[in-house]
Formats: sequence, C-alpha cells, structure tokens
Amino acid sequence: MNENFGSAGTLPIYLRASIVEPILQACSKEAPFISIYKNTKSLEDISEHLVRKYLYHLINGNFLRYEGHKKIFVLLPSGMELLVVIYAQIQQNPTYHKDLRIKVE
Repeated sequence: MNENFGSAGTLPIYLRASIVEPILQACSKEAPFISIYKNTKSLEDISEHLVRKYLYHLINGNFLRYEGHKKIFVLLPSGMELLVVIYAQIQQNPTYHKDLRIKVE
C-alpha cells in the first residue's frame, strides 16, 4: 500500500479513494464503527486497524465528526463534497478508481 501515515502537521497523507468512498457513504447515515467496517470490508479485504487509521485522518481533515456519546461517525459537509468529487472522478474514468488517491493535509 502507498498510504503515508506521517505525523499530523508534518507531511500530507494520501488515502485510497476505494477505501474512503465506502467510509463516507456509511457515515452519511450516522454510523457506528462496526457498520463502517462492514461496509468497507465488503468492497476490499482490509483490517480494522486500517479502517481506524482512515477514520482518524478523515476526522482530522474535517470530513467526518465522531460523536462519542452516541458512538457514531457523522459525515460533515466537506465530507459530502469529497464524496461528490470521488463520484465525478469515477464517472470520468471507472478503471482509475483503484488508483485514485486523496491528499489530506
């Protein structure tokens, strides 16, 4: 994998759109972690740890919010905008989806 999980504030992070997309989709309905993990795992065989890392970076990038009292993740307006961009890129070139990376600073 080419993800770069550097320290916050030092290097940009590159996340795979094929993993980000199902995470954002699941969070559009205010989802607990298990729902997000199942939604993501159905598309790719990835670990819980990797999904948690993606959630961490999507929260720090202000695409998602975690509501601890309800134990759910919520899609923010910027996350919806990112999802629209991902869909637009997929429509332009469907074979590019697996290679598409998202830069989070």
